[in-house]
Amino acid sequence: MSNQIKVFIEDSIMQKDEPITAGSKILTGFKSPFNATVIERLNEAGIKINRRVTMDEFGIDDYFSDDDIPTAVREAAADEDVCILCNDIFGKIRRQAALNGTCFIKPTYGTVSRYGLIPVATSMDQIGIVCANPRKGFEVLAKINGKDAKDGAMIDTKSDSLNIPSPCQQCQKSMCDVRIAVPDNVWVDEKNICESEASFKNDTSVISKLENTFETSRINLEYFEVYHQVLYILSAAEISNNLNRYDGVKFGYRAENSNNLNDLYFNTRSDGFTLNTKLAIIMGANVLSQENYTGYYEKAMKIRRLIKESLKFDSYDVIALPVQMKGKSKYEQSALYAITALAGLPSVTMPFGDCGVQFIADVGREDMLMKIVMRGNQ
Repeated sequence: MSNQIKVFIEDSIMQKDEPITAGSKILTGFKSPFNATVIERLNEAGIKINRRVTMDEFGIDDYFSDDDIPTAVREAAADEDVCILCNDIFGKIRRQAALNGTCFIKPTYGTVSRYGLIPVATSMDQIGIVCANPRKGFEVLAKINGKDAKDGAMIDTKSDSLNIPSPCQQCQKSMCDVRIAVPDNVWVDEKNICESEASFKNDTSVISKLENTFETSRINLEYFEVYHQVLYILSAAEISNNLNRYDGVKFGYRAENSNNLNDLYFNTRSDGFTLNTKLAIIMGANVLSQENYTGYYEKAMKIRRLIKESLKFDSYDVIALPVQMKGKSKYEQSALYAITALAGLPSVTMPFGDCGVQFIADVGREDMLMKIVMRGNQ
């Protein structure tokens, strides 16, 4: 591995005896009791953790305000030698990475251990990498991925033996036999995908660049219209369960002047969590309630299974999605990032043409993403 790589970690990854807050007041004063598996693997590889970076509270996006640029993206954009490990469920970091000249590499769910990552939405949590130089990002991924007995969700895939491919030398219209699927029902309002006013029907469009660079086909992404709803219902349920442990009793922040245990819980959580986190917890509790469990949670789980089954990676290798849709709310735009969280798929979000594109591959096929990245950097 290059000696020039600097690794930073988001403040949700445990580093023994170091303070960790996951961006929340509720964890004030808490220190990590052990190293996360990714830290241990970096240590074994002789890679020093340079420092920690700040984050949104538990990585929960604020759907009611404009995007700020996450610290991880700013740090990566400022130094091409920097790789930052972080968890991005809702897409804010990936979106801003692509729009600010960097990449986000999200590996297959279950290939990078979550042990030592502060849990948010357990079935969707996955440590990824923000980097300006994707080759270095994949080098770091090759060091941290692989089975871990401490994480029960780990899977066996070919990504355990990641190799960095050399850039293709003789690529014409198709790129090393990588087949790109472009969902018409996502790119339908093409001129509203990016910040630029360029028409997506002319030769400078992102669609045209995809077609001129790769072997492409058009598909319809089934259930896309409900992706964001399924993501939010299921993630809220898991957030509510995971954040239930923060009560001011055993660790972290504790509110003062509480007369009884109920007051302690109420005051600590009221003061320790921000509005966005409280809303997610309340939504999750509502979804999991006896009255709504069947109609919301159980139905969303069924649709999640249908989403996974609807993907036809035997007909294509990679799906190309935009990183944003102008004119849509941030809640609606979370649909663009839901597919990786719901189906556990690997992706690379990167600058491409006039804006950013998210490339999504099948389980364990990070090699396809590496080929695309190397081609894009030629």
